[in-house]
Amino acid sequence: MKIPILDAYKAGLGVPTVPLTTSGLLFEEIVDTHQNALKKPQLARYPKHGMQNETNIVSMGPGVIPKHLYPFEDVSFESSIGMNDKCLAHNIPRSEKERIPNSCDLNSALSYGQATGLPQLAKMIREQVKIYHDPPYADWGCVLTTGSTSSLDIALRMLTERGDSVLVEEYTYPTMIETSLPLGIKPVPLQMDEFGIVPEAFDEMLRHWDSSIQGKVPRLLYTIPTGQNPTGVTVPPERRSLIYEIAQNWGIYILEDDPYHFIQFQKLNCDADIGQTLPKMVAKTLIQSYLNIDSDGRVLRMDTVSKTIAPGLRIGWITAPLEIIERVTRIQETSVQSPSGFSQIFLLKLLDAWSDTGFANRILYLQSIFRDRRDEFEAAVQRHLPPGIITYAKPTAGLFIWIKVNLQYYQYFRQRVPAVIENEIYDKAIEKGALVIPGSWFRASTDTEVQEVTFRLSFAPIPAADITEMVKRFGAALRSFDPEQLQVGRIEQT
Repeated sequence: MKIPILDAYKAGLGVPTVPLTTSGLLFEEIVDTHQNALKKPQLARYPKHGMQNETNIVSMGPGVIPKHLYPFEDVSFESSIGMNDKCLAHNIPRSEKERIPNSCDLNSALSYGQATGLPQLAKMIREQVKIYHDPPYADWGCVLTTGSTSSLDIALRMLTERGDSVLVEEYTYPTMIETSLPLGIKPVPLQMDEFGIVPEAFDEMLRHWDSSIQGKVPRLLYTIPTGQNPTGVTVPPERRSLIYEIAQNWGIYILEDDPYHFIQFQKLNCDADIGQTLPKMVAKTLIQSYLNIDSDGRVLRMDTVSKTIAPGLRIGWITAPLEIIERVTRIQETSVQSPSGFSQIFLLKLLDAWSDTGFANRILYLQSIFRDRRDEFEAAVQRHLPPGIITYAKPTAGLFIWIKVNLQYYQYFRQRVPAVIENEIYDKAIEKGALVIPGSWFRASTDTEVQEVTFRLSFAPIPAADITEMVKRFGAALRSFDPEQLQVGRIEQT
């Protein structure tokens, strides 16, 4: 499909003057100056007409060692969904005598792989995306990556050039900032509230953008819409639709980084979904992703197994229009080449044995674990933190709670700026044996002074008993500054 370049961008106006109705809308214009992302396939590795599979051709092309010299005969492991289920045994032989659906042996996994990932695993991931996101246009695809960090790096290199600005939440994932700055990209913070990006602020910023002072109008929005890191907020469906509409109006391409999508805490209503498969039932409980409402093909979605299976596998995937996927593939050919063969075959065997139903049960299990830990954390806050001095929002997804310290209750802090107060509380918490992360560490911009004292706390990595102990220690740190002032008010939940 040939996609017209957006005339408004060419004119430097920032507002599209052509209908945004195709699945590749911004792509041609965005990559116009990035010829390094448009390289042709490496023909030596991917010859035409399937020649690499021809048995009557003697190849002297690739510089690879023979497969019989690989020092692995077989790999065995056991897996469990986690719901007190029986462990499944998996064996991966050097080679398989019979080819069956989704089969893959060590010889295949440990050879040079395709930049899109093992075909069997890529097919399985695409089927999963169809179940849980179902993009509303036909020409979309997936490419496996070495995790969301790699996906983000690829996206920024492909879709920006030095001097560009990228819109982000005012508190955001630090790696986004660390990835952007060496590329000469400026993160521009968008105002947030307890429901994520404020749509009016998003629209207002673009409406009053002064290119003579601020540079080119941003064309990318990077967002973590579910269980956001660090604030824990989840953008409700109505606001997602509104943000998407604003992106349409201004020609903004959305980078959707959503590692916590499956860690949502709505409970499954089996009675209301009689007759549906378990994966479909689970999918209905999850808030729609931007990919799911992406009628224009303006969303590049980044997924990962780091929160659902294991971060050390270093496997993620990008879902986007096929034109984007083709360019991502070319970039991977000249960088990581492909995700680890070991990791891919482990994940393939695991998902194949679990089936779609097993993966859905895995989601339900993780949701129940983290829902219980969130509730234990909230109970500990109510029992052990000094009343009145913190405000927090109960998260509906993800692994984090965002706490704001109400400084009006501290006479000790009235002559100090928030940045100093935050550091003092952080140091005191460590002294008491509790590690909490200062909110200022997640600011998208350091151009302005810290205006509030906030902390990110994660209820994910520690058991319930330790959650209570950690909250006690954090409470002791807060009490140590101004104990006579802490018997008034109450803990506020927004």
